[in-house]
Amino acid sequence: MHTYKFLFILLSFCFFTTVQGQLDRSKMPEPGPAPEVRLGEPQTFRLDNGLQVFVVENHKLPRVSFTLFVDNDPVFEKNKAGYLSAVGELMRRGTASRNKEEIDEAVDFIGASLYTSSNSIYGSCLSKHNDSLFMLMSEIILTPNFNQEELDKIKNQNLSQIKVRNANPNAISRILSNKLIYGETHPYGEFESEKSWQNIQLEDCRNHFLTYFRPSNAYLVVVGDMAFEEVKKKANQYFGPWKKKDIPSHSYEMPSAPDMPQVALVDFPNAVQSVIVVGYPIDLKPGAEDAFAVLLANMILGDGSTGRLFSNLREEHGWTYGAYSSIDNDKWVGSFTASASVRNAVTDSAITEILHEMKRIRNELITEEELRLAKNNMIGEFIRSLEDPQTIARFALRVERFGLPKDYYKNYLKHIEAVSIEDVQAAAKKYIRPDQAHIIVVGKASEVAEKLKPLGELTYYDTQAQAYRPDEKGIPEGLTGAKIIERYIAARGGKPAFAEIKDITRVYTGKVMDQDLELRIYQKVPNMYLQQMDAGGFSQKTIFDGKNGMKSDMTGKQALAGKELDQVKLEAIIMPLQDHLTNGFELKLMGVQANGKGEDLYQLEVKDRLGNTSIQYFEAKSGLLVKKETSVETPDGQHFTQSTEILAYQDVNGIKIPSRIVQTVGPQRIELTASELKINSGLKKGLFKIEK
Repeated sequence: MHTYKFLFILLSFCFFTTVQGQLDRSKMPEPGPAPEVRLGEPQTFRLDNGLQVFVVENHKLPRVSFTLFVDNDPVFEKNKAGYLSAVGELMRRGTASRNKEEIDEAVDFIGASLYTSSNSIYGSCLSKHNDSLFMLMSEIILTPNFNQEELDKIKNQNLSQIKVRNANPNAISRILSNKLIYGETHPYGEFESEKSWQNIQLEDCRNHFLTYFRPSNAYLVVVGDMAFEEVKKKANQYFGPWKKKDIPSHSYEMPSAPDMPQVALVDFPNAVQSVIVVGYPIDLKPGAEDAFAVLLANMILGDGSTGRLFSNLREEHGWTYGAYSSIDNDKWVGSFTASASVRNAVTDSAITEILHEMKRIRNELITEEELRLAKNNMIGEFIRSLEDPQTIARFALRVERFGLPKDYYKNYLKHIEAVSIEDVQAAAKKYIRPDQAHIIVVGKASEVAEKLKPLGELTYYDTQAQAYRPDEKGIPEGLTGAKIIERYIAARGGKPAFAEIKDITRVYTGKVMDQDLELRIYQKVPNMYLQQMDAGGFSQKTIFDGKNGMKSDMTGKQALAGKELDQVKLEAIIMPLQDHLTNGFELKLMGVQANGKGEDLYQLEVKDRLGNTSIQYFEAKSGLLVKKETSVETPDGQHFTQSTEILAYQDVNGIKIPSRIVQTVGPQRIELTASELKINSGLKKGLFKIEK
């Protein structure tokens, strides 16, 4: 036995050393022939009303999912952009026999999930509850009850979200990119605004649903623990009564790319970094002959951390957390985009490098190693996707919708392996066009604008994607930052009135993360300050007695020192801008902006003695401060713009005090309403005593 083992080890060693001697490790190994993918075939049938059903049986787990998809042309919403979104939400909020709460209860009772959009319904549940979910989905389709009260709630929610969006450079970048890439006359170029949501009527939503949500152009996909014959029976039972009707068709002109690079700049005066998008429309249909070469070209250029853009902008230059590109195919119009977020100082350099990489992949052949890595990534993603039973249904649906060859996905790996280096370059030359791109930048214009001009014709846009000329509204002659502050103090009540203030009490209430929030602020001359915030189980308190400061929260107490103490000293001053020179403020008048209501706002950069910079907006007509923006850096280095809007002031003893405030940080929006405002109520010094 020992002799056998020894001989086996010896033979193995000899074989290994022989192979080692024969391998040429300077060459990549030749790939073997790509196998044909063994995909299960979904079972299909069609109801008399035209609804086509795909069934993928999978009995490993006792769950089943249903996806109902209506494949309509894009619809142009015009001055009511957002009503399609409202349709999707209303579908989930009421039927002839159930209101929103009853639908929620029915879904929760069977442990299901249920989501709706203007062209789809998705549901998932334990297979033993499939009848209940089938019934609920059919109710939504056959007996919808669009309710004005629910629409009003949806409108209010979306109006709040738009306010958050308008303070988010990434969201503004997406809006402007879509408008410029697809154009104002294509549905893909539309975006929702406060005005468009206010224009939406219940009848708009109801008419769209009754016109477009029809079975003749719809697909039902059932995946999971449910037999084909049972699906057939229940589909006929619950969706058979769904009446077919001719659906309007729409066609749109193919958007065109610019003849030469065009630079679009949105000024975010307080931004410390720029959001960059380079993009344009392309004509790339699903299943195009060169689709696989296009996918590989994009993967090498910028689809992930192995792409050239990532390597260049992040790894080589250290300008960004990530730089990526995408090439999207679409039945109507596709697009190319490359994007990154970088410091203002290197915005033009980053764009130059993005354009350089776009040119390089067009003009130079990629390497064999790059092609092999990209193919391996694509193959790996595809094989991993096959682990999900939903993939079979998704592939079958794409074959049906886009008229792809029946064996398209069975030969997917063969298509990938067949792409050559020359094919990738040909695709890059056709679809990657750095000389015909929109270059969109959302950043601080005073730091980036001049450097962007050599890259293409520069156009300014506001946060609502409207073009404007910054020189159209010049600063009135003789107006300075100091005069704006003087007008502001006068509008609030004037210096004599402020000189009479001994103490101020402000109490605001609102909600954050569905928790009730109360914010109390007390100030007493000379420069004593107390701020207390309570939200659910969280509380925080900051106190300054005129000399020392303390901060306390759920983790304990901490004495304030250094910049934190200096900051609370500054906040303790009742009107610090009243004596801006004495208190060390620097004022810089940046320009004049429209507020979206036809009124002018003076844009003032304010830097305090601690080096904190904010952009403050004062109404030209009233003189009042209406908005303040500051930049916030998170511990992981991400930057957000914190926006504070003052929606209303209340007169208290001749002094105007903000009574409605909206604060936005990233995706969070908090609206605070004053519940108590007092001046000279006799606050005691003991209120500001710091307990050891």
